[in-house]
Amino acid sequence: MKTDKAGKFPFWSRFYDIFIVVFILISIVPLFFNEDPPILQFFNFYVGVVFVADYLLNWLTADFHLKKGWKSFLIYPVTPWAIIDLLAILPLFGGVSDMLVLFRIFRLFRLFRIFKGLKYSTNFDLFITSLKKQKSTLLTLLFLTFAYTIISALIIYNVEIEAFPTFLDALSWSASSLANISFGDSFVIYTAAGKIIAILSSFIGIALIALPSGVITASFMTELHRFQLQEKREEREEREREKAEQAAENATKKE
Repeated sequence: MKTDKAGKFPFWSRFYDIFIVVFILISIVPLFFNEDPPILQFFNFYVGVVFVADYLLNWLTADFHLKKGWKSFLIYPVTPWAIIDLLAILPLFGGVSDMLVLFRIFRLFRLFRIFKGLKYSTNFDLFITSLKKQKSTLLTLLFLTFAYTIISALIIYNVEIEAFPTFLDALSWSASSLANISFGDSFVIYTAAGKIIAILSSFIGIALIALPSGVITASFMTELHRFQLQEKREEREEREREKAEQAAENATKKE
């Protein structure tokens, strides 16, 4: 599979991507039905055959994507996309849990294959760069969010014993209150202590949800400003170089 001078994939490659994406979308249709009539079984089988062919084709062309020689064929089966593809096609074979059919939903992520041009997008590169530079900060915020969710669930679980039969219920409430999603109809809090905890959880949730957005936005704007300054500097240098070349050319003509 070769690319043209602009770095774009040839027509037949783009056509294949669109073809697979269409099948990915079609493969989700049976998940909307609880029953499994013969026509859906037939439908599932042939969609599964297409996915098996796609998996094998990607494996056969692993060297093109991974560029590691013969090692590519050993590495490919354990790459994230290959694992997702494998889980998506396992229900085609007998003796596999029907729950694995749900992994076909994850194949929707391969819709991003259409947007291969993103890697040539300056704004997308700036966004990824801003995320990388704030990785430690974002991971710290993620850890704080996870820790507070667990601690809040433990507290409310022991304070509101009647409202939360299991710790999983308390954890669900904690996560929803942290994200300011109301679960009041499902979990009724009776005690004053429980209500205070709920109020505090909502306020802390506002801060923990807003902070990552602010960090990412500030980092992205910093990278954008740096890029714009670099562009202006390169344009100025280009103009100066053109003037110097023009001056040298004029001097040569006069001689």
